Parts: sequence; C-alpha cells; structure tokens
Amino acid sequence: MLSAVLMNVPSPVTITVETLPDATGVVSVDGEIDLATSADLEARVREHVAADGPRTVVIDLAACGFLDSTGVAALLRLHGELAERTIGLVLVAPPGPVLRVLSLMGIEQRLAVVPDRAAALQSPDAI
Repeated sequence: MLSAVLMNVPSPVTITVETLPDATGVVSVDGEIDLATSADLEARVREHVAADGPRTVVIDLAACGFLDSTGVAALLRLHGELAERTIGLVLVAPPGPVLRVLSLMGIEQRLAVVPDRAAALQSPDAI
C-alpha cells in the first residue's frame, strides 16, 4: 500500500549530475533524500560512474533540506561501491539539518564531509 501511495506523489527531489574537467563527478541534490528518493540518488550516481568513470564523486547536499536513515544508508552503500572501484567520495553538507543528521549518526567519521563545494574539490578524499 505504501508503494502505491509513493508512486502517486511527485518526487520532492531534483538530482543533477555534471563532470568537471578534472574528471570529478558532481551530483547535486535539491530537495529531500528519504525512502521515496534514496534509490533515485543511488541510481544517478551509479549511472554517472558507469558512463563517465570519474576519479572522485562529490555529492553536494547544500540544497538538500531533509535526509533520513534510508538516505544515510544509500550514502554508505555508495561509499562502499565507489571505494571498491578506487573512486573517492566527498559529501558537501553545510551547517544545518542534513549535517546534524550526518553528525548524530557518526557519518563524519566514515566519510569525508565538508562545508562547501570548494572544500570538496580540495579534499584529500578527492583522489
């Protein structure tokens, strides 16, 4: 029943992907990452990696207004998948509710989390 309800609700997220000249992939999230949208984020990152082969993926959550546990799980799965392919992963999460969730769940100890895109592009995790 829940899936039927979710299928009739427009997605509260826009995910855009770009490849920078240095082969860094930037995935920008505008909206919410939750049960209804986390699979979309994973799919977009996987498609990008398969098509463009970036050295590093930056997931920019600056415009993400909400992140739940399914979104965090998606980020952790992506981190594992990318690490297996020696692709770096950096999250952009400025101060606010998304960073608070990441901090409370201890994600900052497992993934590179920086406050802005400029810091992400300078991160040592950006291989």
